[in-house]
Amino acid sequence: QGKKVAFIGAGVSHKRCIEQFVELGAQVTLCDQKKSLDDFGDYADTLRRLKVNLSLGEHYTDGFAGQDIIMRTPGYEYYKPALQAALKAGAMVTSEVELFFEFCPCEIVAVTGSDGKTTTTTLISKMFEAAGRKVFLGGNIGAALLPQLADVTSDAVAVVELSSFQLISMRRSPKVAVVTNVTPNHLDHHKDMQEYIDAKRNILLWQGPPCRAVLGFENDITRGMEKDCKGEQVWFTRLHETDRGAFLRESDDTLCYAENGVVTPILPRKEIQLRGLHNVENLLAACAAVWGRVPIEAMRQVGSTFTGVELFFNEIPRCGLIADVSKFLKNRRNIRMDFKLTKTQMLQQELFRKFAETEIKPIAKDMDEAEDYDRELLQKLQKIGAFGIPYSREYGGQGADVLTYTLCMEEMSKVDASTGITLSVHTSLCCPCINEFG
Repeated sequence: QGKKVAFIGAGVSHKRCIEQFVELGAQVTLCDQKKSLDDFGDYADTLRRLKVNLSLGEHYTDGFAGQDIIMRTPGYEYYKPALQAALKAGAMVTSEVELFFEFCPCEIVAVTGSDGKTTTTTLISKMFEAAGRKVFLGGNIGAALLPQLADVTSDAVAVVELSSFQLISMRRSPKVAVVTNVTPNHLDHHKDMQEYIDAKRNILLWQGPPCRAVLGFENDITRGMEKDCKGEQVWFTRLHETDRGAFLRESDDTLCYAENGVVTPILPRKEIQLRGLHNVENLLAACAAVWGRVPIEAMRQVGSTFTGVELFFNEIPRCGLIADVSKFLKNRRNIRMDFKLTKTQMLQQELFRKFAETEIKPIAKDMDEAEDYDRELLQKLQKIGAFGIPYSREYGGQGADVLTYTLCMEEMSKVDASTGITLSVHTSLCCPCINEFG
């Protein structure tokens, strides 16, 4: 009541929150890069009705001045100078998700990670629903949670997907935290890899016992987060067996959970409807998160019936035409084409360039003259991830894009065309057939 509140941008979650804050008596200012009210389209009428103040155009951040609260959108980087200046001037900088965490009366289960977090979050929500629990799904997936706060009761459960952009400023953690994996990602928005890792760690750092942390065992970074855990810590792993957490038992290919010396079978892998080994890991992570909170029957039911997240890659036909993809993209808003290399791509390009200069160039002439190839070089190329760059991690690839593969080819071929051809034959001739037909 009476607080001056600035919202950065009018995305889907902010639109609902702006109306809620006005109804609660706040003096709301919308700060947006759009140049005029008419640029908001149909939403302009709502802004007029709510009598929202506007700070638009090139200097839209001027609207931060004099505010009591600034509602940050995940797309607006936390460490931008204008936001940090407002913070130093006394403004409270927060977000829809942070406020929900502060006032939520029920248990929160949250998931983050570079890959798999959307599927894992959805699996967890489905398991709670199968157990008869009222579930509020949100964060980086689903609807905005803060506007639903009045409907949340203490016996419900909130299942939240969190991105690094949301986590970077959070000072509260969920009761159950899941970190699937952490690999180089969004480095064009974070100043370096460490900032990205630290943002992910925030999901754990503010926990207090009793609590649970579920970490991916196969990933070096998430495995190292064990030291950040404040309460119960369990693993999920597809390639190893563990005495605390969820794992895939090699002897009978069954998903199991180990606790206090007892191993409980959950579901045979052959019954899982989700395709891909990476989804076995997502299901293991979900089981570890809900263990003791839902019956095993609920885990089995979801694991044997859930086929994938809606509006995800399942939406594009597997062997569809370019026209199908074009139609898919045209139906998506906020798709931005950026022909600059991302920070991740630039780092990978530099890695490939240094490898070519130090490992290939010194022996390239000798290999040509001897009409031979250094077998150890192939092993070194494999270690830096040069093979199978654009293919799924499920099949031993890197899960990167074609541009990253092209950058690798370019750097290797600069110093030795034979190495470039070797990579090309492997990645462009052999792998597509295996990837498509097995």
